[in-house]
Amino acid sequence: MSVDSAQSTTRDIILRETAALFAMDGYAGVSMRDIATAAGITPAALYHHFRDKSALYRATMEYAFGSKLVELPSIIFAEAPIEDRFAAFVEWFSELVATDVVYARLLQREMLDGDEDRIRYLTEEVFREPFKQTMAMMEEIAPGGDAHQLTIFAFGMIFGHFAFTPTRRLQHGYKPKHDDPKKVAKSVTQLLLNGLKTFSVVDAEAQ
Repeated sequence: MSVDSAQSTTRDIILRETAALFAMDGYAGVSMRDIATAAGITPAALYHHFRDKSALYRATMEYAFGSKLVELPSIIFAEAPIEDRFAAFVEWFSELVATDVVYARLLQREMLDGDEDRIRYLTEEVFREPFKQTMAMMEEIAPGGDAHQLTIFAFGMIFGHFAFTPTRRLQHGYKPKHDDPKKVAKSVTQLLLNGLKTFSVVDAEAQ
């Protein structure tokens, strides 16, 4: 194995372990020593890769979120009817938050515990472009509607369903199919597509 390959592998291990630790215990609850131990390296070796915890945080957010979001443009801007692209988008995000526990937990953790600097970094450096791309899709579905708000509604509805998994499974009426991201995506797509067109008209009249 070359030196570059070995360094790349060590870096990936560090970022993977850091994402899991941040997701479980939060940024403030994890030390550089904790991360070094989880990655199986010494603290000195960790500092060789990342000068401080802040630099490691930024690299971890890019690793945990940015690597997943690279698929989004090919879904949103595919050569297909807008309804099909929207359905693909909903299914993609449903699968992501349902199956990638670290991704979902880390996102929830940062929304709750992130300080101003970390939230700003996530917003501007990680989520800015994906959000704008999704807004473009909303503008196409619902011309005249509030694309910003509609984008928040779409992400919030999907993420909220899976974020409530521990409690919704205990509620009356729960069915195992409610855990299936493909079935959830189908229901959400139908609900949102019908609502988006209505929302566009109502929002335009309210302006």
